Amino acid sequence: MAKARIAANIDELSEALSSQDVELAILINGKLKTRLKAKGLEDLLSLLASESSPDSLVRVKFTGPGGEYRVYAYKGVIVGVVGETSEGRILGSKALKVLEDLGEVGVVDVWETPLSSLPEEVQRALGAAKPREARPPPPEGWVGLELAGYRVLGLHSDKGAFSYIMLAEAPWGERVALKIPRIKPGDARAVLEVYRLVSEAQVLARLSNADRRIITHNLEALGYPRDLAGLLEERASNILRVYTIHVPRRSYESVEEYTYNPPFIAMELAEGDLESLEASEPRDDLVVSVARQVGGALALAHSFGLAHFDLKPANVLYRRVRGAPLLKLADFTGYNRVDGRFLVDLFTPEYSDPLLVASRGRAGSLSSDVFNLAALLYRVARGSPCYCIWVLNMMMLSALARRPPPRQALDALRRSNPRAAAYISRVEAAVSALRREASGAGGVVDRVRQYYEQCIVSETAPIREPLRTALRRALTLNTRARPRDAIDYYARNLMSL
Repeated sequence: MAKARIAANIDELSEALSSQDVELAILINGKLKTRLKAKGLEDLLSLLASESSPDSLVRVKFTGPGGEYRVYAYKGVIVGVVGETSEGRILGSKALKVLEDLGEVGVVDVWETPLSSLPEEVQRALGAAKPREARPPPPEGWVGLELAGYRVLGLHSDKGAFSYIMLAEAPWGERVALKIPRIKPGDARAVLEVYRLVSEAQVLARLSNADRRIITHNLEALGYPRDLAGLLEERASNILRVYTIHVPRRSYESVEEYTYNPPFIAMELAEGDLESLEASEPRDDLVVSVARQVGGALALAHSFGLAHFDLKPANVLYRRVRGAPLLKLADFTGYNRVDGRFLVDLFTPEYSDPLLVASRGRAGSLSSDVFNLAALLYRVARGSPCYCIWVLNMMMLSALARRPPPRQALDALRRSNPRAAAYISRVEAAVSALRREASGAGGVVDRVRQYYEQCIVSETAPIREPLRTALRRALTLNTRARPRDAIDYYARNLMSL
C-alpha cells in the first residue's frame, strides 16, 4: 500500500478539527464505515487514507503514547491528528512526531461523517487542503508556498547570519518581507532563535506605533522637555514596520516541519541597506540623513528604555519616498534585559563600544548604544569604519576567546597607514600584558586609553564641524563625558547637523 500523504497545513487543520463541534457532528451524523487493524503508524495512516472519500471526513480513535489520539483523513490525505495526553493536547506535526514509534494498533472503528454536517469553517479549511509535496530544503523550499496567508515569491536576502529574508505577497496584495530564522531541526538552540524573532517583532511593533502621549510621559520621567515628543513621534516612521508575528512552535524536529510551517515576522519591504545606499547618495547628505533619522529612531527607542547595540550598515534599511531615502532601523536582536540590566551577546568589532566588549557584554548601557551610533556616523562620513575602534575590539575579542588576532588584516592596515601601525603596536603590548597578568580585558582599555583618545582625535580631524565635535563626544572611553543616551545626543548634537 502507498505511503499516506500528509496535508501541507496539517497543524492548522488539526486545530480546526480538535473543536468540540467537530466531535459532536461525528457523534450525531457519523456512522461506522469499517474496522481496521494496523501494524504501526505508517500502516494506520495508509489504511485510513484509503478509506476516505471526496464528500466525507473519516476518523479513527485509538490509545497511543501517553493518551488517546484521533486521526482524520479526507480525499486520501491525512488532514488532522489530535492527541489528548496526560501533559495536555498536542496537534498536527507534533502529534505525528510522538506517534512515530507507535506499535501495533488493535482493531479500531473507522467513522465516516458527511462533509456537509461539519461546521462551515472546517468545510472551507478541508476544501483548501492539499497534500505535502517533496520540496528542496529552505530557503528554496519556501518558494511557492503559502505561509499563514503570505505567498512566498523568492529569496530577497540571505546576508543575515541568523535569518533569511524572503519576498512574499501579503493577503492584501502588497509585497512584503518575511524574516525567517535559520533553524537546524533538532537543534536545541532553535528555541533561542525563535525567542530573538519574537523579541525583535515586539520591539519594532511597539516603536513603529509609538504614541505621542506615551513619549511625552517617558521624556518627563527622564527629565527631558516635552517639546521633544513631537520630533520623536515623527521618527516612528524610521522604525521598520511589522505586520504579522507567526510562531507556530518553539522547536522543530524535521526539515519538513520547518519547511511547511516556519516561524516568521512579516515586515515592510525595503529596497536595500545603508551600504547599498552609499553608492548613490552624496556623502554629506547621507550623513545628515543618518544623524537625523537613525539618531532620532534610536532616541525614540531610548525614550522607551529600549536599546539596539548592533547598529551597522546592514541593520539600517531604506525605501524611497518621493525620491528621497526614508531610513529604517531594524534588527533589535543583539541583547537581553535581565533585572534592568542590558546583557549584550552580539558584537560587531567595527562599531561596538570597547568598554562593552571588555565586559563581555555585561556592562551594556544606553551610552554604549550612543557610541555605536557615532561609530556608524563616522563610517558614513569617512567611507570606512574607524580603525581605532576595530583594532582595540578585535584584539580584546581574540584575547578573551584565547585565539590569535587577525594577523593578515592587521599587517595590511600597518602597511597602508603609518599612524595605524603605531597604534596597533600599543594595543598589542597591552594585550600581551593582559595575558601575562591574567587580568580582565578592562586592563587593556586602561593601558591604551590615552592612545585610543589620540587616535580618535587624529582620525576625526578631516571631518567638518559640528559633526567632528559630536563624534568625539560620543566615541570617548570616558563614560562621564559621553551623552547619557541617544535622546541627549540627538537633541544637543544631531538635530543641528
